[in-house]
Amino acid sequence: MKNIIAFTCSLLSFFVLNAQTAQDSLTQKLTKIAEGTVVPGFSVAVVSQDKIHYKKSFGYADIATQRPYETSTIQNIGSTSKTFIGVAIMHAVEQGLFTLDTPINDILSTKIIHPKYPETPITIRHLAAHTSGIKDTNKFFIKDYVPINHTKAQRKDMALAQKIIWKLRSKSTWMSLSEFLHAYLTPNGAYYSKKNFKDKPGTVYSYTNAGAGLAALVLQEASGMSFEDYTRKYIFEPIKMENTGWSFDKVDMKKHATLYHPKKVAVQPQYTLCTFPDGGLLTSVDDLAAYTQEVLRMVAGESAIITQASGQEMITNRLPNSKKKSDAGYGVFWDVAKTAAGHGGSDPGANSLLYFFPEQNIGVLFIVNMSLDDNKKTEGIYRDIWRTLRGYSKRVAE
Repeated sequence: MKNIIAFTCSLLSFFVLNAQTAQDSLTQKLTKIAEGTVVPGFSVAVVSQDKIHYKKSFGYADIATQRPYETSTIQNIGSTSKTFIGVAIMHAVEQGLFTLDTPINDILSTKIIHPKYPETPITIRHLAAHTSGIKDTNKFFIKDYVPINHTKAQRKDMALAQKIIWKLRSKSTWMSLSEFLHAYLTPNGAYYSKKNFKDKPGTVYSYTNAGAGLAALVLQEASGMSFEDYTRKYIFEPIKMENTGWSFDKVDMKKHATLYHPKKVAVQPQYTLCTFPDGGLLTSVDDLAAYTQEVLRMVAGESAIITQASGQEMITNRLPNSKKKSDAGYGVFWDVAKTAAGHGGSDPGANSLLYFFPEQNIGVLFIVNMSLDDNKKTEGIYRDIWRTLRGYSKRVAE
């Protein structure tokens, strides 16, 4: 008996030491990435349904004050925000507010009609899978981003292209989600053009932020609640995402990171999005890790937020004749592949990536306070962060 106990203790010690060694190695690799790049700061996590395998931050939330980036640091996460639209939609389907195949004009008080295919209704599924035919134009990307207290002096250190973009955006006027989408998608709207629409609904995958915002508006009108209130009541509060919100007044700004652009490491102005559900979520890795754990439970049938059937529907490829990639597609605001589902996000001064692997019961995520912006250096850095995290996640999933 003594030998059995000794052997068991020795085995446990081996596994604990092995896990610690793997974590130490991961920390060393990520520290090297952080110290050898222009990226100010980032936070990462590797989780399973019931365990945080790794969660740590590197670098600075603010360079000037040397304030460290922490797992509680808050910033926007770009289009990874869209996954919350997906969860909210599946929750609303379960409440009987609509089905995925409900035409949006059965719900909307102001009708949205594709000018080139007026007889073909746009459905909620079309919006959720980016097959609505709605298109994001340059005007959309200029008018949708509204800087806060932005001045000419703040553009001094920016690269030329960024100076021009933010000068144009400084003239943008904030509108509510409903006001902006009506301005962009209805014939009498200030930003309307037939060029805001392209393919026949349901036929072609074409990623659109405007379409994602419209899905959130449909949910608002169907539920009689603002999208902010709906997601807080049915997602944030059950998961205890206490440092998450859709606007600056809903989070602790003392924890907010300063955002940077890779060229000249220039500070980005604070801004809001009129179509905030498509990319404006403010959150931390602490909260996003808890969310990833809950999503793993959703697809496993162990969540109280939505059923397993809804969780699986959310990550089932519904693209028509999908050729997006050999093994990839799109579900209900989730990128899906054979073994994974997730989303990435890139906005001015912000980048994020969240993917989970249901068969391995593993989720991997990171947030960075510097934009990607098709910059080869930052692309390489973010790729290194992801590969390093994914390597560790495979090891702990064995």
